[in-house]
Amino acid sequence: MKNINFVNTLPYKQQYALRRWWFLSVVLGVGILLVMSILHGLQVHHWYVLTAEYTVLAQQAQALRSAVQASELLSKEQKVLQQKKVKADRVKQSLALVHTRISQITAACATAQLETCKWHKNQVELVIGCKDAMAATQCVGQLQKINGLNTIRLVSLSPRENGAVLATMKAQLGSL
Repeated sequence: MKNINFVNTLPYKQQYALRRWWFLSVVLGVGILLVMSILHGLQVHHWYVLTAEYTVLAQQAQALRSAVQASELLSKEQKVLQQKKVKADRVKQSLALVHTRISQITAACATAQLETCKWHKNQVELVIGCKDAMAATQCVGQLQKINGLNTIRLVSLSPRENGAVLATMKAQLGSL
């Protein structure tokens, strides 16, 4: 080859090898860039899919949290209502017991008139209008036969008009 402007040119074999090296370098560089962009695209797509899945799961978890909170609230309310029901049943049972005892007392004192009846925790105070003192003692005898009334005693006799008396009696409450 000739020198052009005092520059030594490369022989054709070297030019061909150099051209082949540049072509292979460019192809490999582009291939590497292409592979890197594909891998990066896959990672971005995977990230996008995971983010979308996370948002869906977060919404479902929020719905589940609210359902669990509602369930816990309802279970607490159910416990409170159950306690109130037990208390109401206990009161109903005690009222039924009081009704039974009052009906037994009025049946036992059929000849006398029940004026007042005061219930305390373990004691009852009865004020009964009787014809005379003998009727009051008979009423005490009848009341002693009632199951659940223990140690009945005649506390006082107060005179009333027409010869009648008010008999005050106290009794200890027991079980039926």
